[in-house]
Amino acid sequence: MFRVLKRSAIAAVGVLALAAASPTFACPSSNAIGNFKEDPNVGVRILNGGNTRIYSFFSGDENPVGGVPGLIEYCVYPIPPDNPSTATALFESWTTHFKPAQGYFSFRRPNGDPTNVPLDASADIILIGTATWPGSPPQQIILLHVNEPVECDQLYGGNPGTCFVLPGRSPCPNGCG
Repeated sequence: MFRVLKRSAIAAVGVLALAAASPTFACPSSNAIGNFKEDPNVGVRILNGGNTRIYSFFSGDENPVGGVPGLIEYCVYPIPPDNPSTATALFESWTTHFKPAQGYFSFRRPNGDPTNVPLDASADIILIGTATWPGSPPQQIILLHVNEPVECDQLYGGNPGTCFVLPGRSPCPNGCG
């Protein structure tokens, strides 16, 4: 079952170790994708609808407080690099950003940790955004920016606080049959 979760957005600035403490951070260039590890706590599902793709997110229950742990940004890397003609963020007050020179577009939070998508397993799947191409959509890689201090430290060391990860959680842990 799909649903869009609504949470009250409180203007605050989160402290980020890998990015500035404002929503001005950005997904890494497509050239860096091979440097990231899978996070078993987060997953994505891309639904096909002709020329449109619907991007969704799900997670395990990490008992978030104030949006932490949570999803900060959802980075989409079309292969070959080719941005859609339109894209719309669906979660809360999230926004869409196009970075064609870096080979991606993204959906991201607007105002710090309280506007993260919490890792709380409160919904089967949370709708993040849609994108439509003029022709057939290309293959895509998804990279997630998470504020998940314990997992980021386990994956990369150095207590980074936030990190970019590949989704590693299966949408169907007991099989999708």
